[in-house]
Amino acid sequence: MVEFDAVAYSSAVALFEYARNARKSLPSIVSQIADSLDMLKSPNLDGMPRQQSDGDELERLAIEHMELMRQLEASKDEYKDVISKCEDAIMDMERHCECADKDGAVLRCYYLQGMSEKATAKKCGYAVSSIYNKREIALVHIAPAIRRLGLIGYSQGFTG
Repeated sequence: MVEFDAVAYSSAVALFEYARNARKSLPSIVSQIADSLDMLKSPNLDGMPRQQSDGDELERLAIEHMELMRQLEASKDEYKDVISKCEDAIMDMERHCECADKDGAVLRCYYLQGMSEKATAKKCGYAVSSIYNKREIALVHIAPAIRRLGLIGYSQGFTG
């Protein structure tokens, strides 16, 4: 039986929720980059007379585009780091036999792969109505691994 560690549990919740949310934010940044690139490439050719641009707008758009590219790279690096830490914690939990059979699968499917509750339940062989409880139990079970690996408060340093 795993002893409940409230601090490690809170850190596990924060880390795995961050992983799930960060996964969702990357496509948004990519979309913003595509939009900024379109603005850099596409002059407005609607036949209407325009005041001659002095290049300031183009320079501003180029700087904005470069900042979005930098933000994407930083977010990708941060995401890779948090996924690595989550995987390390899952493997540590499994290695120390502090879990139910499918705790690691539930955490990987829902948090790291971003599956819905329904898809997670189906993949892990649970009823959809029980998946919330299975996730919570898995987070309780992974708390000792979070403490052992020194991941208490780890996700607080992220920008996401």
